[in-house]
Amino acid sequence: MMAYVTLVATDDLNVPASGFSCEFIQQEHKEAPKQEASQLPAMLTDASGRDTTAPMVQQKECNKRLIKIKVHSRNTIERQLQDSLARHIDLLPNEYSPEENRAISKLEYLFHPNILDFELENGLHSFEYTMNLHIFDILHYMFKRARINAVNANVVLVANSMLNQKYRDILRYQLLEKLHAKSTVFLEEALMATLAAGTRSALVVDVGWHFALVEPVYDLRVLKNHSKWSKRAAKWLSLNNADVDLLFDTNDDIYENDEKTPSQLLIELYRELPIDLRKPLYETIIFAGGLAQNEQLIQTILHELKAENIHASPVVSLGVWAGASIYTDNVLSKDGNWNSMGRIKRENYYTP
Repeated sequence: MMAYVTLVATDDLNVPASGFSCEFIQQEHKEAPKQEASQLPAMLTDASGRDTTAPMVQQKECNKRLIKIKVHSRNTIERQLQDSLARHIDLLPNEYSPEENRAISKLEYLFHPNILDFELENGLHSFEYTMNLHIFDILHYMFKRARINAVNANVVLVANSMLNQKYRDILRYQLLEKLHAKSTVFLEEALMATLAAGTRSALVVDVGWHFALVEPVYDLRVLKNHSKWSKRAAKWLSLNNADVDLLFDTNDDIYENDEKTPSQLLIELYRELPIDLRKPLYETIIFAGGLAQNEQLIQTILHELKAENIHASPVVSLGVWAGASIYTDNVLSKDGNWNSMGRIKRENYYTP
């Protein structure tokens, strides 16, 4: 029996309580002759919390069972993880509002991007101690709820480039050292969204809670040196008590270097990219994140790009879950590819 577990770590505004979306894939290999393709369950949920129709993926050598667990549901977590939710992390003095400090301290934003806001020294309420306990509780609950033995699990973690390395280390430590998972591998969220759109090249515009992130993917490679980000996202709107129109306001009173509009990020990137990459990327733009559900935002971005004589076309992606499922089936299931993608096995893992 072999189990693949796909975890999507996200800061999306639809995932306020735990920061996790998850999907469990259990595969049982058979010695019987190859069978015809079977259809996956009709609906999957992507990292933005939206239901999307799952792709047809050929299952010639194994049966696949997908299990959805919405651990990011606040009510579910309150029932199942009450002890964990009672924890908090001490914060250093900062300029956040009392409400924001409470939310960060209570781990309502599990992957708060600036870990320097936390008390990093050892102690009962320090960042590392509390975060390790909290993530262990969530992961243990996931496996228990899905009735999957973590020892047999190859865990695929999907995250964007803004996920701090410290969080990645804690996730890997808890999975390999504490839950004894078989292996872990991190995959890029932008790459998975591109695969789920049925293309090898795309421009992924992720407008989530903390950041607006633009990541170009060309020939299934994330061009990280051309990635751009801004704080103008859902949290920024919430703090300014404004609607989505303010995302595109360039008034000097509210404009800062790290608060460029999504359109400005795309225009800057267009001018920086090599000429031969501009057309294939901008003709395949994938909008992701919670704010991408706002059609007005998408149309405003396209209109401002057109005003700069940049031809852009949006495409539909089935989401990072669907992309990860496709990638696991067709690429990672081969041992050589597992290792080339940075897979770490339990027997080769050393505690940092």
